Amino acid sequence: KMKKKDEIKTNITFFIKSVFNLPSDLNDQSVYVAYKRGSKKSNQGKTEPSSVVSSIATFGTNAVFPATLFRNIKTQKFESKKLDIEIFLYSPPKKPTVLYTGTLDLADFSSPQSSISLTLPLSKSSKSSSKSSKSSKDSKDSASNSKEPSLKYDLIVKWTHINKKKIVESSGNGKEGENKGKGGKVKVGDQEFDVASESDAGASDEEATTAGEMSEKEGSDEDEEKGSKGASDFEEDDEFKAE
Repeated sequence: KMKKKDEIKTNITFFIKSVFNLPSDLNDQSVYVAYKRGSKKSNQGKTEPSSVVSSIATFGTNAVFPATLFRNIKTQKFESKKLDIEIFLYSPPKKPTVLYTGTLDLADFSSPQSSISLTLPLSKSSKSSSKSSKSSKDSKDSASNSKEPSLKYDLIVKWTHINKKKIVESSGNGKEGENKGKGGKVKVGDQEFDVASESDAGASDEEATTAGEMSEKEGSDEDEEKGSKGASDFEEDDEFKAE
């Protein structure tokens, strides 16, 4: 029985840079970005609130989380995998309100090591009322004169496993490369990968590992250096606070 899909485990690094083209009536107010990939707590998170200056809110927040992509072998296409983005107005003690929403499809970034700087146009949330410090007439005018609010971000998709086998990066040194790729090669589309010989048992749970655990388990120096974090850690972590 032929399998119909390749299962590709990836580590996603989602770097939230800024939201720009915000209506001028948001200037001097604070907004934050929330993201969500599926229902797992570890694949959700949000930035610190940032003050809007000249219609731009700047963040500089890094989120790291795993995602499993499936590729239909017959059509060679990846199945859709959504990352939902919401921009909230932050004005305590009021409850945060959703202003804008957007969706990224991780299947669009499915090459093995893609690192891309992009912008995502955002649409006005159906939940958001146009109540703000100024009258809604002002916000209508400013919105019609300007381009739509957009999110600026970087996305890095790093493949870690193909069909439960861990991808090994062959090094420049030929001999070491041979030893590492004992599992032979796996072809996905027209690309070949060296894989470890035994099926990596830990990889079988659908998205069970958070990025943090993954780097500990694999224990490679590269991961240690980067100190990748599960998105769940990053709210309490000062390192991630948007200045």
